Amino acid sequence: AQGAQDPLIEAPNDALQDQSSQYYGIDPSEETVIRSSFVAETAIALRSTEANARDRLFIAEGLRHLCPETLEELSRGEITTRTAQEIVKQSQDLDPEDVQHMQQTLLPIARTATDSAVAHRARKIHERLHPRPIEERHKKSAEDRKVSYWNEPNGMSVIQLYMPAENTLSIINTVNWHAAQHNDPDDERTEQQ
Repeated sequence: AQGAQDPLIEAPNDALQDQSSQYYGIDPSEETVIRSSFVAETAIALRSTEANARDRLFIAEGLRHLCPETLEELSRGEITTRTAQEIVKQSQDLDPEDVQHMQQTLLPIARTATDSAVAHRARKIHERLHPRPIEERHKKSAEDRKVSYWNEPNGMSVIQLYMPAENTLSIINTVNWHAAQHNDPDDERTEQQ
């Protein structure tokens, strides 16, 4: 199935699991909770961020379940990690036969081409094979736009915007313009601050 992945764990139901589930208020059959916990523990073990651990898990699952030929080429050292990541990324929303076509087209080229050349070709193949036109996907994604925020330590917080790229670029350009106009000689902040 498109986008389907095997569960991270398949543990038998036992008394300790039931007791732990009741104590912590967690349903062990809920895949999102298991995945979230796994990602958090992986991030700690790798000494990296949860976003980095989630990205690594995404690529690993994609190689294992979606692009096994790419995994084989990567394990033999025939292609770079970056190329394998790009093939997995561009294969995520394609049908299995289209993923197979993408691998058959890209893997021979990937042995000698640069990562950027493979990435460019992968995007072109993806656009040609994807069942819905990019305009339709862009419109659907724009409908899913959102703004979220969360608090960070030391009285700081983060704002995250999910919106069309042209709107984001407009906001960044406006902020950068205002920052460049600020000429207070007593202000020691950098333009990024």
